[in-house]
Amino acid sequence: MEKKSMMVGLGKFYADFPTGLSALPFVYNNVLSLATDLTARQWVCSTPLFDPTAGAENIKLKFLEMVKACTTPDARMLFYFTGHASKYYPDPNSVPLTYAVTYYNGLTRGSFPPIGNFISAADYHQLVEAFHEKVPQGHLITIFDCCYAYGLIDEFLEATAYHTVIAASARNAPALYDDNSVFYKELKKVIGLPFNQMQQAINNSFSAQGIPETCVVKPATDYPQETF
Repeated sequence: MEKKSMMVGLGKFYADFPTGLSALPFVYNNVLSLATDLTARQWVCSTPLFDPTAGAENIKLKFLEMVKACTTPDARMLFYFTGHASKYYPDPNSVPLTYAVTYYNGLTRGSFPPIGNFISAADYHQLVEAFHEKVPQGHLITIFDCCYAYGLIDEFLEATAYHTVIAASARNAPALYDDNSVFYKELKKVIGLPFNQMQQAINNSFSAQGIPETCVVKPATDYPQETF
């Protein structure tokens, strides 16, 4: 079976804070660890997009290139994003727009470029549709390993036949932990489980550690028993 994966990690994102909270060193370890695990499971892993290569337009371009490269109607494709997500309020009384923080040269905490420079939930929805159109019997697996992941997956909480969503945080429960890689550590433990068993397994482990049960997994309805 054709299996392709694309991984994006933004470990350094604020130009004015080169260390501390602006840098997420676990991002690189998580991506490389996942690539190793997927390769062992016969996935073809493309070169990860880190930092300057993890800009919004390049992410979209590489995603669509991978979709175009699928040669079978039942191909499997995995997209993993780890780093930061945040919210943008167009005005004080508006519903916030959640976006994945992607690379933007000179981004600082005191300035905000147009939201089009990032990956919004609407942007990702278009990529999901592009996959389904090109690979009608395929299975797309999305993993958002970041805070505010729930805002990015709201559109996908209604299960579809072809799209499995795995996120560090469920709706209205941002995954803000002292150790930001705690979700990935638990995901790695259950990587061999069927998708329809992962959420309970991860949240059980969270609960045992005194961590809020924030993980959400929505398996594709056509592939609930599938795994990585």
